[in-house]
Amino acid sequence: MKADVTREEKAIFAAFLTKNGLKRSEQREAVVDTFLRSQRHLSVDDLFQLVHKRRSDIGRTTVYRTLKLLQLAGLAQEVVLDGQSRFEREYN
Repeated sequence: MKADVTREEKAIFAAFLTKNGLKRSEQREAVVDTFLRSQRHLSVDDLFQLVHKRRSDIGRTTVYRTLKLLQLAGLAQEVVLDGQSRFEREYN
């Protein structure tokens, strides 16, 4: 079930990128994968550190922009916890 939801979320994100004339990239895919696999609320820095372990070529700006795209696609939402912005999965 969880793999199906993740696959669905990835398809929604891919469709969102296409609809908005944005390119799919390996870097964006790595950020999306890492975000969708996480089971906790992540700050931009948290996600950057997780992504950076797998792909040291991905910068903080790419992580931030990809999170914003996930929000626009309806797959992530920003929540403020203890005064810090964190992101969580929003789909389903």
